[in-house]
Amino acid sequence: MDELLSKIKREGIKLPFFTIKLIIDFHKNNIYTVDPTFKILREIEQFCDPLPEFNMKILYCSLFRTLSWKRHSGSDVVAMLNEMIFQHGIQPDIQTFTGLIYYFGRKYKDLKAVKYLSAMVGQCDLERDVYFFQILIRAYVWCHKPGDAYRVFEEMRKSNMMPDFATRNVLCKGLKMENKLNEIAAIKSTLDHDAVLPLTWHGYIFKVSFAYLSRVYNIYSSSFLANQQPTKMPMDNQVIRSH
Repeated sequence: MDELLSKIKREGIKLPFFTIKLIIDFHKNNIYTVDPTFKILREIEQFCDPLPEFNMKILYCSLFRTLSWKRHSGSDVVAMLNEMIFQHGIQPDIQTFTGLIYYFGRKYKDLKAVKYLSAMVGQCDLERDVYFFQILIRAYVWCHKPGDAYRVFEEMRKSNMMPDFATRNVLCKGLKMENKLNEIAAIKSTLDHDAVLPLTWHGYIFKVSFAYLSRVYNIYSSSFLANQQPTKMPMDNQVIRSH
């Protein structure tokens, strides 16, 4: 791959966007290296015509998935994230941060990376949704920091959001290990108020947000209900999944 990229650059050949994305995605299954993916993004202007910001964001998102898949260190991801934001002026969306926090919390117990990514969300002034908070709570528990997870829970409550039943159970189990009975009691007092959406959803990480789903639902439901009285968007898990 490295030889091919050198030849392409030497001969001035321009690759289409989807070919570059294919190269990046391919290295998820390459057990040896992801170096060509770093190379092609860091020298992107030599491999293709100028790309719009949205396409560049997709390429970086693909690279982050590849790095997460191959268990690269948090420092590798942070370096690419800083390049994306400060060098290219491209801001990741909330789904990208949520996906990275999930992988570095769940798979690698990398507390430093989780905290850095959470802080970056604030610096980028992104709106944090229910999924982000839930993943962050779980990530802190996976990293054996239930006290930090409880502080996120409190922040959710102040923002008029509530994690789902499964996330609260995970948090309670983590707090129980540290004998934090008062915090557990406070969480259990909220168990009759379930969250809008389930936590686990195939394909969500890096890709889907609740805001997008709401928009899609409203578009299609308006056509189905064109001749009926408008109704409030249903929030139960079964209906959300069906759409």
